[in-house]
Amino acid sequence: MNPRVTLLDWTSRAIAAGSVGLATWLAWPPAPWTPPISQVSTSNPASQSAEPQPLDADQLFRLCQRPLQQPLFDPPPVPEAPQAAPPTTNLQLIATALGGAESYAVVRSGDGATLLVAEGDAIAAFTVAKIERGRIELRQGDQTLSLTVPWYAQIAEAMP
Repeated sequence: MNPRVTLLDWTSRAIAAGSVGLATWLAWPPAPWTPPISQVSTSNPASQSAEPQPLDADQLFRLCQRPLQQPLFDPPPVPEAPQAAPPTTNLQLIATALGGAESYAVVRSGDGATLLVAEGDAIAAFTVAKIERGRIELRQGDQTLSLTVPWYAQIAEAMP
């Protein structure tokens, strides 16, 4: 059989089947959708009526007061309050000496002076909060600055 005749035959059958389906759908339209019985509320008599009830003036007023327009995106995040920069200083920790009752630290200031300080002493605008092996903590208000002995980390790694 000729391939053109076969193609023409199948095309005409598809058009005929589509026409029959369209005529059937137009003659008998599908029934409107009704919710299953389990979804129908029996406690509210208004929900049992088939027609929607018109809104009274109070309901319409409340509906108009609602924000019906919503953005299609999330609003940008609220930026957090900028945190204060950590305090900086030109102090350099030279050494720490830990004792039973007293601990001391040797600190070089920016002008080259060498200072011997204990916990609670003031250096520039800072107060010595804690002295540990190879490290001290300085406080300025509620901020903390930590100074370490530059070569202490190398020694601590070499020790067992």
